[in-house]
Amino acid sequence: GNCGLAERNLAINATPNSGGFTIGGLAQGQGFRITGTSVIQDSPPSQVGRRWTPIRRYGVTGWISETEPGGRLGNVRRIDCAAIGL
Repeated sequence: GNCGLAERNLAINATPNSGGFTIGGLAQGQGFRITGTSVIQDSPPSQVGRRWTPIRRYGVTGWISETEPGGRLGNVRRIDCAAIGL
């Protein structure tokens, strides 16, 4: 299965954008299910290259920032869902 673990505390946004409305959060070490295809943010310039990944956790469906701008610093470790009981 396609899941991930939060490597740090992460916001869950309603849209795949750093300016998006926050609808939830993940604590460091929490697992979640990846529900679709990531998108790469293309504006504003300071945020270009940030990878947003659609997830579901505790009934909340939204987007987390899998990387920082430019694709740096993974915020997420991808893992098999069975390994974390999801």
